[in-house]
Amino acid sequence: MPWKTNSSKGHLMGFLFQDKGAGGFDGGSVVLSGALNRTLVTDATGFFGAVDLPTGTYTLSVNEPGYRPLSRTIVVAGAAVAQTTLLPAVVPLEFTSVVRAFAPSRLTVTWYSVPGRTYRIEGTNDLLAWSPVASGVAAASASTTFSYTLPDAWNAQAFLRVT
Repeated sequence: MPWKTNSSKGHLMGFLFQDKGAGGFDGGSVVLSGALNRTLVTDATGFFGAVDLPTGTYTLSVNEPGYRPLSRTIVVAGAAVAQTTLLPAVVPLEFTSVVRAFAPSRLTVTWYSVPGRTYRIEGTNDLLAWSPVASGVAAASASTTFSYTLPDAWNAQAFLRVT
């Protein structure tokens, strides 16, 4: 096959997975930077590829919502296929701020969020019986803030959880 003898060009193939065992990104973007720059889009299995790349060192970058940015260097050699698997780490649901105000009695929470995702907020004052506080709280950015005016019965203690 002619591509196997062309020492000035190589090829790249790989997979972009959502999570261990969760499957590939369908329509995920892998940015290829180096002697040639391209954005590669994955298929339903997470597969991406590029053919006839000039030989050299390339950087693959992934920046998918809900995942930590990932960057990997790969060398494309002539008459060869460089292979890689990319597995970005999931951004955990983590509170970055909790503020309790007493006049008026409010609890404000901020957490790392996934843009475009909606969240449900539940509240309680005893950790035994949770009640819906809000649903459909839309995340517009990587951080979302929600404030809740606490019922009078919750003056001693109050808890919110985000799902």
